[in-house]
Amino acid sequence: MAVPEEIRNVSRSEHTVVCDSGHDGPDRYMVRQREPGTKINGKVIGHIYNGKFVPLENKRILPTDFPEIAVYGNAAVVNSVSADIFQDLTDIFELRQAVSIIATAQVRVISPGIVDSEIQAKYKDSFLQIYYPNAQLSKNLIGDLLQSIGKHPSLCREFYKKQLEKVLPESHIAIDGMLKTDNSKVNDLSAFSRKGRVKGSKDISLLYAFDIEMMEPVCVEVFPGNRVDASSYKDFITDNHLTKGVILDDKDFPPSTISQDLKNSPELHFLTPVKRNIKEVSAYHLRDYTGTFYDADGDEIYYKKERKSAHLYLYSFMSLRKHNSEMRGFGRHAVKNGLDPHEFQDKLQKAGTVIYESDLDLPPETVYLCYKERWVIELAFKRYKNLLDLDDTRVQDNYAIIGSEFINFISSLISCRILRKADQAGILKDITFGSMMDRLGQAWRRTDDAREPVEGDSSWFVTQELDYELMIKLHKQDFPGSRAEPRRFCRTICGVFGNSCPQLLVFHPHF
Repeated sequence: MAVPEEIRNVSRSEHTVVCDSGHDGPDRYMVRQREPGTKINGKVIGHIYNGKFVPLENKRILPTDFPEIAVYGNAAVVNSVSADIFQDLTDIFELRQAVSIIATAQVRVISPGIVDSEIQAKYKDSFLQIYYPNAQLSKNLIGDLLQSIGKHPSLCREFYKKQLEKVLPESHIAIDGMLKTDNSKVNDLSAFSRKGRVKGSKDISLLYAFDIEMMEPVCVEVFPGNRVDASSYKDFITDNHLTKGVILDDKDFPPSTISQDLKNSPELHFLTPVKRNIKEVSAYHLRDYTGTFYDADGDEIYYKKERKSAHLYLYSFMSLRKHNSEMRGFGRHAVKNGLDPHEFQDKLQKAGTVIYESDLDLPPETVYLCYKERWVIELAFKRYKNLLDLDDTRVQDNYAIIGSEFINFISSLISCRILRKADQAGILKDITFGSMMDRLGQAWRRTDDAREPVEGDSSWFVTQELDYELMIKLHKQDFPGSRAEPRRFCRTICGVFGNSCPQLLVFHPHF
């Protein structure tokens, strides 16, 4: 295509020629060198733009794939707790896949609720690209990765096994269930749970196992949303080789469903609540209490212990505080609706009572303490579940769900470790976990300087002075380092069991 005359007439360097690239844009008309006496065009040395010659000399073309500054704060704290996780991944997965898994999990931590199509952009805006360079995180590649992981659940179990091996003998394992919305029409895991039918949406169900001392997850398994609680728990115990400890479960999980597991694992035991109207109440006179004690909150507890068979025991309790509370509630109801004498007598006997069955011969105080303190764990679970915006699956088929939940597990593991560091540093006394991560996300830094955080050096691009404080405080909390002081649950339970304190497998269905 001929170059317009007005373009050719623009003053430029000698021994040059103007060529038309044929495409629109500022660099359409290229100025190229030409050796004197020849018609051979050389390299491009500039362009004609807006009636002027613009030379390329001493100009730099901006790279499009690597920024000079990036978000440092939240990426640094995420990376600080991930080294052993990445090592475990590389022991199991091919290196390229391990890098994509850890990077995806980390992005989900620093950007809760992020969709897969945005992960790559968030990764390239942060220091995660420095810590784990060249991660393949396009939407299609992440989709392929989730499919591949989901098709090989045995590899996921190998990773979980590594986490379980890190649990110390004196640690306690708690197992908790949760539901996640999934209205997909193309997978077999999406189904109406008991709660799902009420809210009009389908779910999948997840079971998580937690190390209570470290307060971090050690394994997870995905089940259909309509799966019966007891069968899910049975498979969870079998699949993850939980062969020792005391199972503290719920009425929805009868010990009969794991009778074979109990038989095959002599170190596995159970402690289960039973209904208050079972026939054993009258057969063993379980409300004719034979002893009393005060719990840590000053509540007076009445109890009776009976041997049901050679290896089964019944423990009956009545909390005076709960008895009075239930009777006051019953009284308000009776004032409004009238008093039924038979209903009154039944309520008078059952108010504040709870009955447990176990294959362990334990002091009644220990049995009651286990179930009273288990609710401390429930409160902790709720806190951790709220760290990540993972209420729905955001993927469709079976394989993708399994793969995505595997990465979510790693995100949850990272989040719990960060929470522990922040708690030890005293940061969470003043701000929430979410606010802390948001503030860390405002700390930008030159990508050629990944040193430990130091206040006031020339590499910072920070919007808030407080970011220095947060980063420095968090950096001082090494991980894994020394183990945290056991939670109140473990202190009190270990105080009762002494040196023989077993692992406690706490089951609480949320279905």
